[in-house]
Amino acid sequence: GLAVIGWWMRANTIETPLFVQIHHIEKTPLVNALRCHWRTLLRGVGVLSFPLAVIILALFFPQYLTAHFHYANHTVFVSMTVSLFWSALLLPIIGHYSDHIGRKRLLMISGVIGLILGYPLFLLLQLQTLWALWAFVLLYETLIAMMAACYPCLLAEAFPTPIRYTGVGLVYNVVLTLAAFVPMVASWILLQTGGHYSFLLLLAVLGVIMIVALAQLPVRQGKSL
Repeated sequence: GLAVIGWWMRANTIETPLFVQIHHIEKTPLVNALRCHWRTLLRGVGVLSFPLAVIILALFFPQYLTAHFHYANHTVFVSMTVSLFWSALLLPIIGHYSDHIGRKRLLMISGVIGLILGYPLFLLLQLQTLWALWAFVLLYETLIAMMAACYPCLLAEAFPTPIRYTGVGLVYNVVLTLAAFVPMVASWILLQTGGHYSFLLLLAVLGVIMIVALAQLPVRQGKSL
């Protein structure tokens, strides 16, 4: 059902003026992207590594919160569901704000916030109270919303018009394939170290990678695409 809705939305989306004006259709966009725009591809992978790892890691929370902090399954799932609605409400607001201050700047701020406040955020769980759980999931989803409102447009702006869809699709698929292993790696790190927060080092490394890669992306916001 969602695939059909997605296809319908894509089929009825108006193309950008520059795309409509292209007279020469790139016959081998994948080869062109890998050969001529590999640096942009690597930067895109770096930029998406932290946001998508943070998003995928949320799949690990039901097991993590119940096993390590003894929250009830029902309580965890309810709080996470509500936090998703909270994130959905924030996305258009933050997206509107990013149009004014710049997507690159806001994503950079989000990364810095994640690096600085990530550990204190998880420390809330030590309290093992209901309000601490709600504060954790709502703040966590707020960080996700700050990043999710920025990186799709930023990534699309990074590639030239003839290979934009190929470049964006390639970056997404590479990062999502790697991010799928994040919950497994986090579980392994917890098992090896015995600490409740040791896997945060993985997120910190990805956060630094995102900031470095983001600094290399040119700003094309406001320019014709």
